[in-house]
Amino acid sequence: MKLKRSRMSVFILVIAVMLSGCGAAAKEEKLADPYLDPMSLSMGHAHGGSGAETPAEKGIKASWSWPEGKPEAGRPAKLRLQLADGAGKPLTKLDIVHEQRLHLVAVSGDLRQFQHVHPDYIGDGSFEIGIAFPSGGPYTLFADFTPSGYGALTRSTIVEVSGEAPAPQPLKPSAQLSGEFEGMEVSLHYDHLMARMSTMMTFTFKDSRTGKPIRDLDLYLGAVGHVMIVDSTARTFLHVHPLNWGSSGPQAVFSAAFPESGIYKMWGQFKRGGRIVTVPFTIEVP
Repeated sequence: MKLKRSRMSVFILVIAVMLSGCGAAAKEEKLADPYLDPMSLSMGHAHGGSGAETPAEKGIKASWSWPEGKPEAGRPAKLRLQLADGAGKPLTKLDIVHEQRLHLVAVSGDLRQFQHVHPDYIGDGSFEIGIAFPSGGPYTLFADFTPSGYGALTRSTIVEVSGEAPAPQPLKPSAQLSGEFEGMEVSLHYDHLMARMSTMMTFTFKDSRTGKPIRDLDLYLGAVGHVMIVDSTARTFLHVHPLNWGSSGPQAVFSAAFPESGIYKMWGQFKRGGRIVTVPFTIEVP
């Protein structure tokens, strides 16, 4: 019995250390969150740029096509996506992760444009969706899915959208990691920031009018929020799920490991009053 108690004490101490750096706002308000517990730590993950794939996973391919022709700016275009295993057979067994078989993220080459959508599954490992791009130029598409029995995978492609493209602008870190979004004051804090090390990131929400902590966030795709992260070259993609997955605010806590130094843009997505709120920030990882 003493041995069991000792092991439990060590486990609790480790968890306490992990959660001690959740951001200045967390320390100031000491906000209790019943969903931030040792069991919920397994709910956060990032992929599409972290971790090596097994040979079987590497064999899984995605074929991208535009049945009605390549997309034009401002006009919906039909995208068809076919998943196949290493033998070239349709990949039909996919886990439903956060309410969807497949998450599709589209970003423009300068990362100014962002979409997170969910194509319809039409069977035999195929998906379709009508997607409109607001401007011309290159876009990178990331398909995020989990084959049954495997880890989460990401496959990507680049499509050149015809039409007028905006003047290129260099991607710069955000001057401040806070702002007003749909009636909410949202701020981002992290405990430390270094490539190839786990970083705890905490989004804190306050009502823009009253300044009071927000505690009525809706679940979005089965969680308090999601964070999509893309590096400046649009080659690395991270989809991070929250640690306090079932919370309704005033904080959403994530843990991510950036694979390399550089500039990354992230889009936190949350839901309140039935409306999806997208919160973009750009950071530089040393």
